[in-house]
Amino acid sequence: MRDDNGSYRNAIYDGESLVTCQHPLTSLVKINLQALSSQRDWIFRLVSCFEHHLGCVIQYKDWYRDAKASDNWLWKQEQTLQSRFDLVVSLGAESASEMITHEQAESMLVELYVSYNKDIL
Repeated sequence: MRDDNGSYRNAIYDGESLVTCQHPLTSLVKINLQALSSQRDWIFRLVSCFEHHLGCVIQYKDWYRDAKASDNWLWKQEQTLQSRFDLVVSLGAESASEMITHEQAESMLVELYVSYNKDIL
């Protein structure tokens, strides 16, 4: 659109020159200048609407991606909790308690290992 801006200005300038020189078809030139100006304004408004619409589409797409990721995370958490609950029910309360304590101990060892390696590096 910017490349055509120069040709638009030239057309307006030439048309206004014809009107100023009192060309025999001045009324027709004025009508064409007015039509050209209103069409250009309409195109700029349309482009502005497209830009706004595109911005909304991008926002929706980003939101949808984040919502889908959240949904997947929640599903995984639900599956993890369900499998633990099923295990607790099948093992009994005491065995499940021992297993959870063992998992917590493993988790603490992993954290210590990671922090130890960070200190070395």
